[in-house]
Amino acid sequence: MALQKYKPAIAGVLLIMTLGSCSMMQEIQVGDVQEIKINQIRKGGLDLELYIPIENPGKQNLKLTKMDLDLNLNGIELGNISNNEKVLIKKMSDEIYMFPVEVELKGFIKTTMALISLAEKSTAEYRLTGNLRVKYLCIKRSIQIDERGIVDLR
Repeated sequence: MALQKYKPAIAGVLLIMTLGSCSMMQEIQVGDVQEIKINQIRKGGLDLELYIPIENPGKQNLKLTKMDLDLNLNGIELGNISNNEKVLIKKMSDEIYMFPVEVELKGFIKTTMALISLAEKSTAEYRLTGNLRVKYLCIKRSIQIDERGIVDLR
């Protein structure tokens, strides 16, 4: 009976503790793409693995829940990248994470020519623009991405 009297106060304290821990999420640092592996070429798209270094200085594991990026290789816009799976980013880590992604290609002829030209090369210049969405408990953050670099294709 006495516990019933304190239920609202206990719920309030738990809510404050939960919201307080959500605000402690620190910014993660996303590095340049280290490697791109082509798993499958299919009609209208590609299945890739992107290897990207991510530093998470926070004391919480984060989950990458959504990826919405535009991919440009050697100056040719290939298409939009979205993630197949959620990826767990470990707390207090600085690691290279593998992201299985799908690329929905834009323009069959242009992307086919770009892919044929990539087959002859060992490296390619890339540009990724868009955003990543990460989640920790009750808070979601969107991270803007605008990365350029050279990636090894072998």
